[in-house]
Amino acid sequence: MKITKVSYSGLFNLGNYNNEKIGLTAHLDEGEDPEIVVEALREQAVAMAANKGLGNETDIRYEIRRRVDDLEDLRIKCVKAQNEWNQVAEFLRAQGIKPDAPNLSLKTLMPSIQEESTAVNGELIDAADDEF
Repeated sequence: MKITKVSYSGLFNLGNYNNEKIGLTAHLDEGEDPEIVVEALREQAVAMAANKGLGNETDIRYEIRRRVDDLEDLRIKCVKAQNEWNQVAEFLRAQGIKPDAPNLSLKTLMPSIQEESTAVNGELIDAADDEF
């Protein structure tokens, strides 16, 4: 079998459940490796998508998800520190060492920290992540 033509097409996320398909076709010269040409077509399609600003939404969404995860980790650490402080304060009161040791309330110190998580769990699936 002699391969004389190869093509590559990629689906790039536009956001809001919209995609754009970019496809390229190349005619092979004598002795050209089809796999190398397809890889070159893929790189060119990705570069074209990047020039059009496609794919940036995906990067932004992943960054938002990463930061939301970081905030949730910090919230958990703050609640843990609050609980540890309150246990120490209870010990100090019970032993009479510091009868007026206050409990720590993160709501008072930082109203934006919530006792219960309100994060929405979900999964972002992006066609640009698929292997082509």
